[in-house]
Amino acid sequence: MKKEEIIQPIVIEKGSAFSIYKKLFDIQQKDLFLIKDGANPHFKNRYSTLNNDFTLLKPELNKVNLLLTFITSTDNGKDSLTLRIVDVENFSSIESSISIDSSKGPQQSGSQITYFKRYLLEGLFALPVTDQTDDDGEGADKEWLNLNTPEYMRVKSAIAEGKIKTVKQIREKYAVSKTVEVDLLKLGITKD
Repeated sequence: MKKEEIIQPIVIEKGSAFSIYKKLFDIQQKDLFLIKDGANPHFKNRYSTLNNDFTLLKPELNKVNLLLTFITSTDNGKDSLTLRIVDVENFSSIESSISIDSSKGPQQSGSQITYFKRYLLEGLFALPVTDQTDDDGEGADKEWLNLNTPEYMRVKSAIAEGKIKTVKQIREKYAVSKTVEVDLLKLGITKD
């Protein structure tokens, strides 16, 4: 398959897409980072799983009333996967599609769909994977602490219980973006 056949442009399906782009921009401003929570023993590498992507993004989408759907379809003998984002307040949507090679059977198609869901989500939201975004080396050996994750909830509980009093303590275990630091400081802890 040629590259032009695989990637199709984002299409405005209905209504004005401006409200969606504004909401996507607001989400991208939160400095969300993916954590490599999956391992591929064959290639001996780590990657961010689709579940990790959903755990990170769904709360943010819910806050701004955006619905995320994936649809598989066949048109003129070509199978495709479509990511659709719907602004339920403004009745508008955008979508991006990618072709699937279903000639190799259902298991291979399922694997492609999982990979392509990740690629579409990570591309649309400009989500960096932790060790590729570590400009200053601060998080090279640490996981990023992201808002609305189980790790973040545990940190919040420890702050409420008085076990954590500074952002510096959190940085001993996690890499912390400026956005997360601001949120943590609102909980009553100090930087040092």
